[in-house]
Amino acid sequence: MNKGANFTNITKFGEILNIVGGNVETDLNKDRIQALFSGYRNTRNNIKTLEIKGSGQIINRIWYYIVPTLNLIASQLKLQII
Repeated sequence: MNKGANFTNITKFGEILNIVGGNVETDLNKDRIQALFSGYRNTRNNIKTLEIKGSGQIINRIWYYIVPTLNLIASQLKLQII
């Protein structure tokens, strides 16, 4: 995470966009993307995580993550507190 937030890496973002350009689509220009990265680079020190408990299930050949109602409500309440 710290490596990715390094200023050198932020300034190389234009190069990264050129490399993956065919696989990434955005309406943001290079300067706007760099401004976003610069503005948020210190947020990595304030990351909170929340695990939503559930289980995987295949329905009609599509995989879904099924969250029991009580777990969903508990997660929603925790998010409101954060």
